[in-house]
Amino acid sequence: SESEPARVGAAASGGAAGIRQVWVVDGRPRYHARDCLIIKGQTAAGVTYDQAIEDGFLPCSLCQRK
Repeated sequence: SESEPARVGAAASGGAAGIRQVWVVDGRPRYHARDCLIIKGQTAAGVTYDQAIEDGFLPCSLCQRK
């Protein structure tokens, strides 16, 4: 159906279609993909990519989310 690609896109970005979500850990300066090994087992908060950039987070060198 026509709505299926929108659902796939939303799942891939972690949020609503067109909004990229990244994951941050309090006190750590980098943002990550949800499945990044660096944050595995840690309490991470999902934020929008734009919010992470605005808050001064840098991309994780392992997962390379830009």
